[in-house]
Amino acid sequence: MKALIFAHRMEAIAFLDHLQPRSCEKNIYRSDDLFITYSGEGLFSALYHIQNLLLQYPEIEEVWNYGLAASLNGQQELHTIQSIGNIYRQKDQENMDFQSFALSGEMDLVTSIDRVNDAKTKTYLSRFASLVDREAWAYAYACQRTHKTFRAFKLVSDFAEDLECSQIRSRAEALSLMMWEDYLQRHSNPSLPAKTISLPKGFYFTASLAHRYRELNKKLQKKRGCNSEELLCSLETKKILELKILPKEKTKILLEKMEEALDPDFFTFKKKLQANLTPWKEQEIYFDFGPYLEPNEGQLQMRFQNDKDFLTKLQRLQNMKPSSIFPDPNES
Repeated sequence: MKALIFAHRMEAIAFLDHLQPRSCEKNIYRSDDLFITYSGEGLFSALYHIQNLLLQYPEIEEVWNYGLAASLNGQQELHTIQSIGNIYRQKDQENMDFQSFALSGEMDLVTSIDRVNDAKTKTYLSRFASLVDREAWAYAYACQRTHKTFRAFKLVSDFAEDLECSQIRSRAEALSLMMWEDYLQRHSNPSLPAKTISLPKGFYFTASLAHRYRELNKKLQKKRGCNSEELLCSLETKKILELKILPKEKTKILLEKMEEALDPDFFTFKKKLQANLTPWKEQEIYFDFGPYLEPNEGQLQMRFQNDKDFLTKLQRLQNMKPSSIFPDPNES
């Protein structure tokens, strides 16, 4: 039995989308002989979570950590995935922990006590390793204590000190997809898709749109018992291509038709939710409840012009509950 552990949900999102695992409990999912989980950011959250995971599920024999790391010396190419060798831990601002862990990879990593935001810390940590993260040492420590095999694979997302979290969040889905594709190459599993579904011509696909299209295509082929060509014919893609609109707008229509064909009830629910969010968007207040539309978990973004505008929008938000935006799933 294997477990894949991440720090954040968005790092794991491509794995969750592809494998559609069932939820065991908060932040822990299972798909056949594979657990998928995320611990939260930082050494102590990581250690607490993985210790509980291995205690509750002693059948886990091997743990793989996928996640983002920053380059300390600027020598690693961005968006490459490195197999980790030695893992060190920063004890405080001027000292390292004496205990390190040797894995089977090539690239050394140091787990820092905080985000690296200054040149002094970056220079100090670069004496010990090429990459920095905030969780891997904790995972390795727990696995050694419980005699589990541990491996770590880190996607080089940015350079330390220059790290811009908001930019990473905007690329989270694409970065997760890179880690998923790396996992497919490293882990031979006949139940996983063996080849990439081709993108139809005449449409415009970004990396995230291509990922979404392939996922819907795969699920609809399985649901209908047809191949990709037959599926596209049934969706009347020729009529979409004849529309006098931009290719990106054609792609949006195609993906909506696929979502509706896959799950009409969820599609209707999603459209009602989008309609409920429209008045807030008109006020430049934006809610994001993620791909699973969870009413108690999401992100809020707001634009304001001045202090008065800011306070007015805060007042509007003060007396509302995000769950109140959600339509009743039992309503027709």
